[in-house]
Amino acid sequence: MEQTPKHPHAKHTALIADDDAASRQILLSLLNKLGYRVIEAENGSQAVQLYQVDHPDIVIMDQKMPVMDGIEATKHIKSLAGDVFVPVLFITAASDETTLSQCIEAGGDDFISKPYSHTVLRSKVHAMERILELHSQLREVNNHLVTEQEIARKVFSQAVVANNVALDILRAKILSATHFSGDVLLTAYSPAGDLHILLGDFTGHGLSAALGAMPTAEVFRTMAAKGFVCEQIIEAVNNKLCTLLPTGMFLAAHYLCVSHDLGYVKVFNCGMPDALLIDPETRNINQRIGARSVPLGIVKEQKYNHMHERLVDVRGCSIILVSDGLIEARNRGNELFGSLRLDECIHSDSTEVSAFNRIDKALIEFCGDVTQADDISLVEVPLVPELSLVDDSDVGSFKPQTNASAEYSNSVSGGSCEFSLALRGETIANSDPVPILINQIQELQGLELHRAALFTVITELYVNAVDHGLLKLDSSLKTGPEGFAKYFELRSKRLADVCSGFVEISIKIQPHHHGGKLAVKVEDSGDGFDYIAFKKEQNKHDLHSGRGIKLVQELCEELNYTHRGNCVEAVYLWKD
Repeated sequence: MEQTPKHPHAKHTALIADDDAASRQILLSLLNKLGYRVIEAENGSQAVQLYQVDHPDIVIMDQKMPVMDGIEATKHIKSLAGDVFVPVLFITAASDETTLSQCIEAGGDDFISKPYSHTVLRSKVHAMERILELHSQLREVNNHLVTEQEIARKVFSQAVVANNVALDILRAKILSATHFSGDVLLTAYSPAGDLHILLGDFTGHGLSAALGAMPTAEVFRTMAAKGFVCEQIIEAVNNKLCTLLPTGMFLAAHYLCVSHDLGYVKVFNCGMPDALLIDPETRNINQRIGARSVPLGIVKEQKYNHMHERLVDVRGCSIILVSDGLIEARNRGNELFGSLRLDECIHSDSTEVSAFNRIDKALIEFCGDVTQADDISLVEVPLVPELSLVDDSDVGSFKPQTNASAEYSNSVSGGSCEFSLALRGETIANSDPVPILINQIQELQGLELHRAALFTVITELYVNAVDHGLLKLDSSLKTGPEGFAKYFELRSKRLADVCSGFVEISIKIQPHHHGGKLAVKVEDSGDGFDYIAFKKEQNKHDLHSGRGIKLVQELCEELNYTHRGNCVEAVYLWKD
């Protein structure tokens, strides 16, 4: 083995492997002129050893050599190089196609026949340099892409996956066809304890499909946490995706809302395979819920009020949700898993107790090691008491009382109803009860045309009770812009320190043939609101506080403060 001194302007290192010293000298001279530092080997074994030490950028390999020939040496070098591209240029006296084919199959990137032209050899080396540079650039781009994907994966995990709830009760499996899944599973509890579940399948797969999951998760979790009903959440997600997604991209979705007492389940199917209601004991499919609307992100301002199936008396049952990637999964024979095989898994007399495990096991056996073209999702929602366990200290205590349907049906008419919401201690700082109350009113009575007015009335009475009853804030602080800033700064500080006290809001609805009456009663544990002083000041032109209460007076038929000012009742009338 020989090694030339490092060329002062060497840009690369070349390894020459040839048992003929004269040939090595000719090649060394040529490569030196091209700016290479050259190392020499007399046989294939030495070439492999030199590669391990010096990691040359290019290899000029003679095909016939003692100890180890060029073909075997090339196999070893290519194996050692791994993902790093090391061009190997064979120099051979052989002209038969079999030998030349063996050189290429061993990992050779090109060859030149003896006797060779220096001009041709120089051109071949330059060509290898260009390929080497392209590989280097590609490696840099790939490394950057891997880093970006890792960052995106962490962000995706935190924004979409990490905040899911009830995963210890649900059974779920999502297999991505690439680094990122276009299928997404979102779960969240509402303040009332209802469990919202969204299983979605974006068009395509990979990062482009996964990007849509982030705004979907943001809308879903924010609205569920505020107590919006599922129809409103689906509508908001749909409008968001219609705005953000390019034409041709959409979200097929299953959306479930499981009531806090397991009294009912609302099932929305927007372009997904049938959702299956099954009896775990008999292993029968009791009901199939097919698609009732197109996928989300296609038709803006779509309404979903009547696009669901309402399941009742389903305690103890399970609901199976799948994406079309499962139905269209293929085996080595290019057969589809199919809906029929899915049904057979559910009916199967297998020793596996859960339908999820039976389907999952069958899917694994069916697909084997075949790479799938689409993301695969499988979710089982067992309708068991553990699913609805919610800590009341986090969500407040919700106490409905009604002579209408216990499921809060929108079809209630002709009967009065009452319900209340009590918030205590730290819950007051972390919850907004108004959407919960408004949504319950909508569920029980409708009143869509009065939603804005009722939202204003309930909000103003609740905020007034919190600010002046519990937090003891002085309205006189709201004099001028600086006063408002100071007021809200002080409000935030005191709200963060709340650890006791309560605010209770009661709603009573009395409909009649031509309209109805809605009474809102708000009581707090504070010192009370000085309503008498407010009445004296409300006619002054420089009034900076009490505007909300004045607006409530204008919207309502009656507004009465009682006790020490910590209890107020407003009566709102409506006409059909």
